Amino acid sequence: MLSIVIPVYNEVDSLDQLHEELSQVAAEQGYDLDIIFVDDGSRDGSWQAVRQLAARDERVRGCRSGTAAPNTRATR
Repeated sequence: MLSIVIPVYNEVDSLDQLHEELSQVAAEQGYDLDIIFVDDGSRDGSWQAVRQLAARDERVRGCRSGTAAPNTRATR
């Protein structure tokens, strides 16, 4: 299992592409992949994008922290 932890701050425009590229490399290399996005208070819709990725790909996890979300939350 390869777990990748990715800090996220206002990255809504790049998350889908990053997810696609990581998925492609993992498939090519035969990696069992786990992607963990850590949203540190994004205000641009990044958290919603992480939730959408998690809803369509069971390998994606997300947690949210920072000033926009004082309590850490996790999604699958």
